[in-house]
Amino acid sequence: MNGNDWMDRRLEGRRNGRFIGWIVITALACLVALGVAVNALLAGIGAIHDSSEPVGAKTIVIAVVFFLIAALFAAAAVHCEHRLRGAPPGRFSSGLSASQASPAGSRRFGRRRRNSPTSLLIAGIVILGLGIGAIALAIGAHAAASKSSYTQSNGIQDSATVDNVSNYSSSGRGGTTYWASIAATLGRPVDGQWTTVVNIPNNVNYHTGQAISILVDPADPGYSELPGQRYATDSTTAGAAIGSLVGLVIGVATIINSFRMRARLRALRMEATPGVPAEGGAHPARLEPGEPDAASG
Repeated sequence: MNGNDWMDRRLEGRRNGRFIGWIVITALACLVALGVAVNALLAGIGAIHDSSEPVGAKTIVIAVVFFLIAALFAAAAVHCEHRLRGAPPGRFSSGLSASQASPAGSRRFGRRRRNSPTSLLIAGIVILGLGIGAIALAIGAHAAASKSSYTQSNGIQDSATVDNVSNYSSSGRGGTTYWASIAATLGRPVDGQWTTVVNIPNNVNYHTGQAISILVDPADPGYSELPGQRYATDSTTAGAAIGSLVGLVIGVATIINSFRMRARLRALRMEATPGVPAEGGAHPARLEPGEPDAASG
């Protein structure tokens, strides 16, 4: 290997490493943007009550903006992947490279396969991430419902003085959802704690200094509810569980398909490359003109 070949390989390695780095960065940025978008969307429609995002159209607009940002990062990751393979950027780049490698590949991949293996891998990772996020949402919704059920069944009856009232509302396809959060001082302490937050599934018109009857969670005195009024149910858990199952199945199937597609493309390139010996074989000896064949004696 001469100096020029060594330098070319070194430059090519640096170039490939740079593109791989950009693929990883853009893919992670896409996942982060998707996470922010999903959280903002759920907060905007009122599906989650413990988010710092305000309820309403402004938060939904923020979610749409982050969905667009995630799409741009996904497109950038696909573009860097095409540049890494040396293929022209675009949706038909993998089909073009396969058709140049093999006539059979042009028939099999030129029309049907419009994504490269790495593009499918990135898409599968993104979908899998959404499925994992839906699992987290389902677990959180179920935990909130279990906490509410436990408080209603085993809560300590106590009186409390209202310190501050916060009413909330959210409009969605299913109508308007109302809930309230009340900071209150307990009449008698529970586990040494004098203050609590009363969670109510609807708006209230309590005033500061009013005495109310509440149920205090014995395991978490900072959490309380009104007797007979559950704050959270498992209605959100079922939808999140279905979404997580769909995301996991599609994500895993897409990732597996990307590896299968990569293996098929590698096999087509090996078949289309002339003079490549079979694995474990040797190149045939090259005879000069006029030189007798050793096998012929």
